[in-house]
Amino acid sequence: MSAASPLALTSDLRSHISVAREIWRVPNPILSVVGAVLPTSAAIRNARNGRGRVKFAVHQFAASTSGAFVLPRFEYDVLTMLLCTSIVVSSEKDTMTAILGLNYLDGVLMMADTEETTSAATKSECEKLYRFIFPIGTVITGGAGDGHLIECANQEMHQFFVRGGAQNPDTKSTPEDVLAGLNSFAQKFFCDTIGAYKGLAPELVPSFEMLIALNYEKRSFLFRWTHNRVVWIPPSQHAAIGYGTIQLSPMLRDVQFSATKESMLFLGVRMMFYAKRIVQAVGGKTEAIALQNDGRTHYFGLDATQKVENLVINFEQFLNKFVYTSVSNVSCSVADLEKNVEAAFAQVPELLHQYREEYRKILTPPTVDTSPSET
Repeated sequence: MSAASPLALTSDLRSHISVAREIWRVPNPILSVVGAVLPTSAAIRNARNGRGRVKFAVHQFAASTSGAFVLPRFEYDVLTMLLCTSIVVSSEKDTMTAILGLNYLDGVLMMADTEETTSAATKSECEKLYRFIFPIGTVITGGAGDGHLIECANQEMHQFFVRGGAQNPDTKSTPEDVLAGLNSFAQKFFCDTIGAYKGLAPELVPSFEMLIALNYEKRSFLFRWTHNRVVWIPPSQHAAIGYGTIQLSPMLRDVQFSATKESMLFLGVRMMFYAKRIVQAVGGKTEAIALQNDGRTHYFGLDATQKVENLVINFEQFLNKFVYTSVSNVSCSVADLEKNVEAAFAQVPELLHQYREEYRKILTPPTVDTSPSET
C-alpha cells in the first residue's frame, strides 16, 4: 500500500482483492490505488458514491498502465462491487448489535443479542456482556461498535478501577465521584485511541459506545458512554445502543418506569425480540445479566431467556388473536355477539394466570432431591 495512505486494508478487503487477483490476474499496484483513493471519500457509506469512486480508481489505474491492465467492462463492475461491499461491511459490521440497559427496583438489568457479523456472508454467536469486580464493587459492560476498541476499553477500565480510580481512600465515594472518574477515564481513552485518527474522514475513524452497570456501596447505577463523555441514566429511565436502537428506542419511551427484576426481564426480552425480528444483523439469542443492589450478579442463562422469548411470542399472539379482536368486535350484524364476547372474556383471568405460572416455572430453578436413596 502507498505510504501516503492511512487506510489499513481489512481482512475482508484483502481476501476479495486476493480472489480478484487470481481470477483476473490483477497486479499488486491495485492495492495502492484503492488505498490512496478511499481516504479522500467523504461518503464511503453511500453505496452509489463509494462504488463510483472505486470504479473511477480502477479505470484510472488501468489507463495509467498503458494497456497492461485491461478488463472487460463487466469485470470492472464486478471488481468494483467486491471492493465496495467489503469496505462497507467492514465499516459497519461491528455496530450491528443491540445492547439494552434497564433500571429495575433493586438494580440494573443488562441485555444483549448474541449474533456477530463476521463478514459480508458469515455470522456467528458470541457473548457481548463483560463483567469484572474490583475492591469496592462490580461492573458489567456492553459495547457496540469496533470490537477491538471495546475489548481494550473493558480491559483498561478494569485496571482503572483495580488501581482505585473514581474511589476516595479516606471517604466513601459518591455517585458524583464515580461519574467524574468515568469521564476522566473516557476522555483519556478517547484521546489515546480515536485521537490518532485526527484528520481522516469520519467514515474511516473507528467508533464505539458502551453501557456500564456499576455497583458499589449497596447500590447499582447505569451509565452510557458515547465518544469522550459518560452520562448517568436515572433510575426511572433506561438506555439502548447499537443498531437495535432503531427498534428499541421507540419501545423504551413506553417503559418510563421501574419494576421488579422479573417484570423488567419480561419487558426487555419482548423489546429484544422485536429488535431481532426487524433490525438486520441483530439476532441470535438474548443474553441477560442483573446487577443487584446487594452486589450479587444474577445470570439468567441463554436457555431461560429463549424460553421467555417463546412465551412472549405466544402471549403476543394471544393478545392479537383473542384480546384485541374481542375488544374491537362491536358489529351489530352478528347474532349472539355480546353473549359470545362475555363468554370469551370470562376465560381471560384463567388464561392470564396460566401465562404467569408458566413464566414462574421458567425463572424458578428446578429443585434437586438430595435425600439419601433407600436401598
